[in-house]
Amino acid sequence: MLFIFLFTFFSIFLIVQGSEFSSKCPERWDFYPDLHLCLVVPHKPRTWIDAKDYCASNSAELATVRNEDEFRIITDLVERENPQFLTWTALRKNENETDFSWIDGTVVNESYWETGRIRSPNHDCGAINSDNKLKGLATLDCDNVQFFICQKEAYGNPPEILVGPNGTITSPRWPQTYPSNLEHYQIIQLNEAEKIKLTIEEFETESQLDILTLHDGKSSQSMKLLRLSGKRPEQRTLTSKNMMLLHFSTNRNTEMSGYRLSYEAWIPPSEIIVESRESFSRLSSANYPNGYNFTRQRYSIECPNDRAVSLQILDVNLQENDGIFLFPVINGSPKIRNRISGLAANLPRVLNYQMSKVILRFDGFNCGPTNSGWLLLHRCEQKEIEIPRG
Repeated sequence: MLFIFLFTFFSIFLIVQGSEFSSKCPERWDFYPDLHLCLVVPHKPRTWIDAKDYCASNSAELATVRNEDEFRIITDLVERENPQFLTWTALRKNENETDFSWIDGTVVNESYWETGRIRSPNHDCGAINSDNKLKGLATLDCDNVQFFICQKEAYGNPPEILVGPNGTITSPRWPQTYPSNLEHYQIIQLNEAEKIKLTIEEFETESQLDILTLHDGKSSQSMKLLRLSGKRPEQRTLTSKNMMLLHFSTNRNTEMSGYRLSYEAWIPPSEIIVESRESFSRLSSANYPNGYNFTRQRYSIECPNDRAVSLQILDVNLQENDGIFLFPVINGSPKIRNRISGLAANLPRVLNYQMSKVILRFDGFNCGPTNSGWLLLHRCEQKEIEIPRG
């Protein structure tokens, strides 16, 4: 009897302990760490009331849209799961039958209504349309059979939000061994004009199994900056936004200490406009050839409309993770064409574009003692004349 009691006690203890670090959502539900919400679009069309009951049977409710983040996330999910069709939400006519509100009584933001469609007085329920031309909320007869979207609060604690201008971030239990079966989220959020300069000071996890992913933004759908695993040297990175999501995922067995990172707010310098009507002009990394400090430089290289940008690369001596990015501007939109990093070979090298404007961006976050930076010459050449095919 005592053995059974002890076995049961420790089984419950392990389940409770494990649940703190297990998946944040049920299987097949999507997790949104910035909102600490789980969302799902069941592929089971139902009337509005049946959809509401289905969500309730899964300890959830029909989805509401209270802010821009929820509107973006819900429309993106619906566009993926039920494109070009309407999907039930928690929108319904209020008790006075005069206007719509969310079923929890929250007032509907007028800007979220679908553009170009009249709200029928005979419709009592609300859905959402993900179509780009009509994106927004719409009214429908409640007896229509539609897909629907359920939402529920995620398991465990919401992500830690760091808002100071600088700070230190560590894996759980640092410098001791971090927990197994971990899904750990943190969000750095700074002032709107600031970017996040992040330094990886110490990093050691189980290679390919325990992974830290850094996102350029607060959503797991934001662009991935870095995906780190194993033992890593000191490294720096920079966001293009004022927010960063960190997601640390571990497997069952671990004997590593994890990581220690530091961050600080960084305000990018203004873009430098280079208008060249001379035979050539010289561009270089800051402080060339004496190395570059942590920086992001951005040049807009502009020639007269009848001339094209030509770049002659004379010297490139950068750390592997630093780079020059070249974006020729086509019909008003910059398109990435070239990336140059490390120690460039076969110099000097000429890059000819048939566009009058090229954006150059330099990300220099990891300068070493032997890295001189980069140097290039910019010319405006006569554009090639296209001969019509006939």
